[in-house]
Amino acid sequence: MDRKKDRVDPESKLRDLLKQDCNSKCADCGGAKPRYASISLGIFLCNRCYGIHRSIGTHITRTKCVALDNWSTHEVVLMTSIGNAVASAYWEKNVPSGYSKPTSYSPDAVVEKWIRDKYERKLYCSPGLPPPPVTKQQQNSDHLGVDNSSSEGQFLNDDWTPFITANVGASFSTPNPSDNTEVWNPFSCDVIQSN
Repeated sequence: MDRKKDRVDPESKLRDLLKQDCNSKCADCGGAKPRYASISLGIFLCNRCYGIHRSIGTHITRTKCVALDNWSTHEVVLMTSIGNAVASAYWEKNVPSGYSKPTSYSPDAVVEKWIRDKYERKLYCSPGLPPPPVTKQQQNSDHLGVDNSSSEGQFLNDDWTPFITANVGASFSTPNPSDNTEVWNPFSCDVIQSN
C-alpha cells in the first residue's frame, strides 16, 4: 500500500474540519463560513474576529488563513484535536447565566471586548486546567520561555479526557502528531489521518 496516496493534504483536512457543525461558524461570534483559525487556541474564526485576534497579539493567539497559509501536520493535528466545541467548553465554562454572547451582528467593540475578556483576561475559562492544547514538551519548558509552536510532543489527554467528556459529551483521545495512525475526532463522522 502506498502511504503517500493514503495521505490527505493539510488544506483538505482543514476543509473537512470546517464542514463539521461545531466548526462551521466562528468560535467567537457565530458568523457563518469561518476562513481563518487561531492555531494556538484551536478555533476557527470569521474575518472580523480574525482581525481582532491579530490585534491582541501572538502571545495570546496566533492566527492563519485556512486556504492561503501553509500548515504543518502538527498545526492540523492541533485543530483536529481541539476545534470550536472543545475550545468553547473550556474558554466559556464560566460565562455568567443570562449573559448574551455577541453575534455576527454585534458591534465591533462588543465582539472585541468579548474576545479580550475570554482569551486575554481569562474571565470565563475553566479553573484548574491549562488551556488546550498542552504537550509534555510545552509543560516542561514553558517556564523557560521556549517557543514550542513546532513541538511534536504527545498531547496530555489524561487531564483533558474527563473535562471534554463531561463538557462536550464525547469520549475523546488526543493524537500523537508523530504517529502515522488515524485520529478519531469526536465531532466528526469521519476518521482523519494524522500524517
